[in-house]
Amino acid sequence: MKRFLAVLLAFIIMSLSLPVYASDYEGHWAENEIGYLVENGIVNGDAQGVRPEAYITRAEFAAVINRNFNFNTPASEGFKDISEKDWYYKDMLFAKEAGYMVGDDNGYCNPNKNITRAEAATVYYRLLKPE
Repeated sequence: MKRFLAVLLAFIIMSLSLPVYASDYEGHWAENEIGYLVENGIVNGDAQGVRPEAYITRAEFAAVINRNFNFNTPASEGFKDISEKDWYYKDMLFAKEAGYMVGDDNGYCNPNKNITRAEAATVYYRLLKPE
């Protein structure tokens, strides 16, 4: 009985750590592309799904970029507006170390603010560094 409970507990714990594979993008015009990103662990979604028509925050964008480019080295110093209790803490440190998110003049990165197209374009410019 103890072995059964141990196996059951292990299964529950492992399933809690698995990424969310939502199907809320089925029928979406970008279904194939989103499916590819989900299947490859670049986009995980959340309890509400992938939400393909929703805005994306700067922190969510950083998480996607980090998974896509395999950034996992944290900066030694963070931004003023993040703390270790934030789900995106490590992702913002990875983004800062990778150099694609630098923050504003006051040291803030505004992680919960929706990212604009101009900001996203700047991120990609910094990542791709055209010659």
